[in-house]
Amino acid sequence: MSLVATAALQPEQKRALKYLVEYLENWNRSKISLQIPTLEIIISENCTWTFDGSITSGHLPSEGEWFWNQAHASVSVTIPDNVGHLYPVAFRKLLCRKKRSAITSTKPPRYKLWIFEVTLPSGNLISVVWCERGETSDVIKDLFPDAVVN
Repeated sequence: MSLVATAALQPEQKRALKYLVEYLENWNRSKISLQIPTLEIIISENCTWTFDGSITSGHLPSEGEWFWNQAHASVSVTIPDNVGHLYPVAFRKLLCRKKRSAITSTKPPRYKLWIFEVTLPSGNLISVVWCERGETSDVIKDLFPDAVVN
């Protein structure tokens, strides 16, 4: 796969798309998660989850003092695969933001998630959630076989 029309993207967006392209090249289509994992799982650095349909920040677990916030507008691109199929992709970055109702002065964690919505050639929509920056853990792959850990 190679990227199409990425010249206007920010460097971190290009890096995230490169990650998605590499992920899709090796993606096992039977590895679609049926439910959203817990917060401690979703924030595992370099874990990737694939879901059927669209996932929004509201679907993702957070903590009492902070929530997931979309950092910028969603970006849409098209990526082709090795046999010429085109995949429309809309993606966005999520960061943690402190809730107004938070009673502590503690800053929210510095986690960074990417949500990619990929339309497959069949017309089905999948969502790929990648934790680029989170907590490190060696036990995720053993406990959660649906996770892709790089």
